[in-house]
Amino acid sequence: MKKTGKYLLAILTCITFIIEVSCQDVVFYASVDKNPVAMGDIFTYRTTLENVRGNVESPDFSDFDVVFGPSQSSSMQIVNGQQSSTLTISYTLKPRSVGKFTIPASKASAQGKVYTSRAIEIEVIKGSNAQTQQQQKGTTQQQQKSSADDGLKMQIQISNNSAYIGEAITVQYVLLSRYMSLDLGDTEFPSIKGFWSEDIKIGQVNWEPNYEYINGVPYRKAVLKKYVLFPQISGKQTIEAATLTARVNRNIFSQGTEVKVTSNSATIDVKPLPAGAPESFQGAVGVLQFSAKPEKLEVDANDAIDLVVTISGKGNLGLLKTPDIKFHEDFDVYDPEVKDKLNVSLGGVTGSRTWQYLVIPRYPGEYDIPPIEFTHFNPTTGKYVTKAEGPFTVTVKGEESMLTEAGAARAKSIVKQAKDDIRFIVLDTTKLTLRRNTFFGSSGYYALLALPFIAFAGFVILRKRRATLMADVVGIRRKGASKAVRKRLKAAENAMNSGDSILFYAEIFTAIYGYLSDKLGLPVAQITKTVAKDRLKAVEIKEPVVQEVMYIIEVCEMARFSPVTEQSDNVFYQRTVELIEKLDELLK
Repeated sequence: MKKTGKYLLAILTCITFIIEVSCQDVVFYASVDKNPVAMGDIFTYRTTLENVRGNVESPDFSDFDVVFGPSQSSSMQIVNGQQSSTLTISYTLKPRSVGKFTIPASKASAQGKVYTSRAIEIEVIKGSNAQTQQQQKGTTQQQQKSSADDGLKMQIQISNNSAYIGEAITVQYVLLSRYMSLDLGDTEFPSIKGFWSEDIKIGQVNWEPNYEYINGVPYRKAVLKKYVLFPQISGKQTIEAATLTARVNRNIFSQGTEVKVTSNSATIDVKPLPAGAPESFQGAVGVLQFSAKPEKLEVDANDAIDLVVTISGKGNLGLLKTPDIKFHEDFDVYDPEVKDKLNVSLGGVTGSRTWQYLVIPRYPGEYDIPPIEFTHFNPTTGKYVTKAEGPFTVTVKGEESMLTEAGAARAKSIVKQAKDDIRFIVLDTTKLTLRRNTFFGSSGYYALLALPFIAFAGFVILRKRRATLMADVVGIRRKGASKAVRKRLKAAENAMNSGDSILFYAEIFTAIYGYLSDKLGLPVAQITKTVAKDRLKAVEIKEPVVQEVMYIIEVCEMARFSPVTEQSDNVFYQRTVELIEKLDELLK
């Protein structure tokens, strides 16, 4: 009996030790249930001490009347072997006058340490009892609307509520939780309309080390998604709410509870760019620098010159257009090579975009490359900034004979004789051989005899191979999907170049549906947005790619009823091409 008691005591000691080791960090904070408070109304001030036992000192309430309190409540729970405890002390207070008043920080003593909460500023406003009741009712409804569970919240956090067209705005979808055990489920992010978006890579979702406080209550914080947005349309633009499903308090004894939260939506006031933009302005917005310089200014005729144009800094670098440079008609100019060195972060898009032109002067003389102008709008100063490089004088050396007579047309290249055009007669007869007089018995004779049998065997093999391939209809369609979609996109590009916007979006719509039909092995008649979304998720296509597919389809559908103004046809075409290339890599 004594031995049994000793064993039980040892087991209890071990359990106590394990529980104490697995305790959470100590947290102490203060909060109020409403702010601002109407004159004549009451509110509750709470101090909460978590995961430790201790003594809490009340702050100075000299600016308020204590209607009731202090009242104390405590709780303890163990989830996944982790113990948590809560001690809450509450006061019901009533303001004495209108104004702004500060409730000082509270203090708690525990385990030989002193913990201090944050001071809370209370705004007391005028209001009758009827207004107070209406305010309380509205506050309650707003709290219920924003989140069904105060332990889990999702927020859209934006860097700026107002911006010019083309000015960068950073957006974060943030998850705030007070649960110790939380398993994330599906998250549905809205499509971003009216903006050009650049994703910021965040990798795996992790909890940040510091708490975020809401009305004095600490929440663990994790960033789910980050964007840099560039507005394309002026006016009030709305970023729609996102939804998330999670399971909380799951353990070995319980499946936990499923919780669904919806974030707030965000409205951004997009201002149009000021009037009076210079002719050289092509939509560049930010704090940018510009440079242009030829590699050399003295060359021989038909030698190449590299002209390098660079735009760097912070702004909408990914949307910059190719500079318009007027070269002399005697120069052969090739399409420039574009090099991007861009970094996307919460600070916006920084880096550089470089155009490298290959220019070949064909005739000797002196030629001028006129000044190259670049204009961008600086949202910080609200002004257009223009900078010019040049003019550049290029000296081309060569012989006078390369010049044509006055008024004669110049050839675009000079043709030189590469080799002699006479082939000499072979005089060495020792290398000659006699031709056979008879065909019978020659290698050609036996080759012709065997040819029907070889042809028949090849025909049988090819027929079997064709039958095998035709049996795999899905495989044939999947292999030919990329080739088919290129033809459809070419038709869309032709429509775009001809200015037929309606036909352009119709061709894009046909291309994306036909591509998904071929790649997913479904008849075109069975492809819908819902079916496409479900099948793409079933083959483990990542959520951002699926959302981009849905966005392309939605824009094409809207284009049938009204013109698309949120972005140019060229930008939309490039997004579609990039999407198809990404799907080609994923749907192999």
